[in-house]
Formats: sequence, structure tokens, C-alpha cells
Amino acid sequence: MVRRAVGPADSGGSPPLLFLGAVVLVSALTGSGGLLFSVVLGSVVTLADVAPWLAAGMILTLVIALFRGLPRCIRDLYRELRSSRGARGRGRNRRDGYFARLARSRRSS
Repeated sequence: MVRRAVGPADSGGSPPLLFLGAVVLVSALTGSGGLLFSVVLGSVVTLADVAPWLAAGMILTLVIALFRGLPRCIRDLYRELRSSRGARGRGRNRRDGYFARLARSRRSS
């Protein structure tokens, strides 16, 4: 009988990634205050206590991303999303025409 090795790809992800996902999920569900604040603070505190190497890696990744242009990329994404929303029309959706037709039909009947 041949036994196949089980690796991170077979289990759905690497253990540190699964742990980080679980920490973020628990922080989001049990945190008090704003969602973003509770997730960030809860994750950093938990990771610093349980897995300092993982917390250091996460902070180092954010620092590198900041120096490589993360704020500019976020601004560009925000600007692009706002411009695409402006192309559709401000606040218009399919229901606007429906309600106008409904009001006209009630007035005429």
C-alpha cells in the first residue's frame, strides 16, 4: 500500500495562514467598538502574544508595502472606483424609473 504525503495544498492552506484567518475571524466576531479597529487591534495583540514571529512578519509586510507605494495604489483605486460610479450616474438605479412610473399611474387612476 502506497501512502500519499499530505501537504499544505491538500489541507486548504498553510498552518500560519489558517491561524491568521482564524484570529481575524474571532477578532471580528468578538471585538467591541468599530469592526476595523477591533479586528486590527485584536489580531495584533493575539499574534504578538501567541506567535510573535507571525506578528513581526505581518508588520514587516505592511512596512514594505507602505514604502513600495501602497498609499498611492489605494488612492488610485479609490479615484478609479469613484470615476466608474460617476459614469453610471449619481445615485441612479433601476428602481428610480419604476417609482416615477408608479407615481404617474396612481395619479392618472
